[in-house]
Amino acid sequence: MIESIYLLLDSLYCSQLRDFLSGYSCQTEAFSGANLYNEIGLVTFALILLTLVLYYKVFDPSEGKLFKWGIALGVTSLLSAFGAYFWAYRAESKGFIGQCLLKDDNGNNLIGFMDYVGLGISNAIIAAVFFFILSFAIRYISVNNRYIPF
Repeated sequence: MIESIYLLLDSLYCSQLRDFLSGYSCQTEAFSGANLYNEIGLVTFALILLTLVLYYKVFDPSEGKLFKWGIALGVTSLLSAFGAYFWAYRAESKGFIGQCLLKDDNGNNLIGFMDYVGLGISNAIIAAVFFFILSFAIRYISVNNRYIPF
């Protein structure tokens, strides 16, 4: 299920990175590895929940509520983008991505910097949408912000 959400935005990065995240293994030439979208998605979800609980329960601002909610949304999206970017970049630098996905027969790179950025942007968009949706459920733990975002 998590993978299907990420695949809605897979046009922001290359198919080789998508295949790696879906669990493609160069050794077996099949999708036999772990589905890494789940890992990225669960970490992003935990970050969203943490930020929402911090905003609605700990900070619970009484002035500039919508503006501060927007800042929390932006910070969560930005952290999600950087998290996905660095996670994928680290996977390449540690050698987790198979060579059949990294380079073609001529030695050209198939996964580049902009693909990692695209993954980060897609994760930021997904985080923003879920932050908005989960705000409706979590806002009731707040004293001052029960009507934020609406």
